[in-house]
Amino acid sequence: MGRIQIALNKAREAAKAKAEAGNDGAAAQVAVVRRPDLFKQAREVALEPRTLHANRIRGIQSSDPGAAAYKMLRTRVLHRMRSHGWHKLAVTSPRANAGKTLTSINLAISLAHEPNQEVILVDLDLRNPRVGRYLGLDPEFGLGDHLTRDVPIEKVLLKPNISRLYVIPSAERLENSSELLASPQIGVFTQMLVSTSPSTIVIFDLPPLLEADDMLTFMPQVDAVLFVVAQGETRQVDLEKSNELFKDLNLLGTVLNKSGDEAPADYY
Repeated sequence: MGRIQIALNKAREAAKAKAEAGNDGAAAQVAVVRRPDLFKQAREVALEPRTLHANRIRGIQSSDPGAAAYKMLRTRVLHRMRSHGWHKLAVTSPRANAGKTLTSINLAISLAHEPNQEVILVDLDLRNPRVGRYLGLDPEFGLGDHLTRDVPIEKVLLKPNISRLYVIPSAERLENSSELLASPQIGVFTQMLVSTSPSTIVIFDLPPLLEADDMLTFMPQVDAVLFVVAQGETRQVDLEKSNELFKDLNLLGTVLNKSGDEAPADYY
């Protein structure tokens, strides 16, 4: 039995136990550390506009035409998340190079432009972390330092110069990522993030679904999943395999990336 199938079986067992326990039982399994003060402790960093533009980070300026698609995605994501009372969203893809990390970053920025909506973007692709690189960050500490070396989360959480956006980067590759994502402290970590405020949405950029068991291992910690596929690159067989795995997930929707369709002309 492969690692992905083993992780899927464990995720199914965890989801079943959580459902049988109910909300009170689920809360009792995780020692929640509430940190409503966490945002005030975040370390401020300045993002360089030229770096963001070169790395295809859109929506920093409201006049950026490339931000329109992410605004539409934001509206749909917020509607689904709020209607279900969800706060934790995982972003993944079937294979690498579909654009999941760029989608995670651009969606997080677009969500943060929404009034009264705090967003925490977490680089949980511990095997190949890229959120910090895309944003032009060179953090002293990363998520791995918090999970493995007990570095306080205050030293890891960053506050870019974008209102209501917070970032938790990963600074280095971790070979034992799936074991970390199955550890008890990961549940404490995720619950702590959503305790920062009633409106917080946490976006987790995760490894590709079919290339590691990390996503399935982490599945019990999230409320929903956003799936990113690439036109002309994502294979039919990978979609079929992913669809089978998604039977146990709340699939929020699918983003078609690298589309060759021409954008419509400006309305005005």
